[in-house]
Amino acid sequence: MGMQSGAPDFIFLKSDGCLQIELKSEKGRQTENQIKWEKLSKSKDVPYYVCRSVKEAENLLAEFGYLKL
Repeated sequence: MGMQSGAPDFIFLKSDGCLQIELKSEKGRQTENQIKWEKLSKSKDVPYYVCRSVKEAENLLAEFGYLKL
């Protein structure tokens, strides 16, 4: 509640950038507003990913240096 429509579930910030993650189930689909947000983010070179599991999100966070596994 109070979020911008289409905003990702998680936005991680660091001094050298950010990472956006939208969590979806295996069959979950993005809303039209989420697709628009993703396109806008990518057009500005802001990383945006749709993850289908917590493990996938953890691996992505580790790859981008937000988490050590």
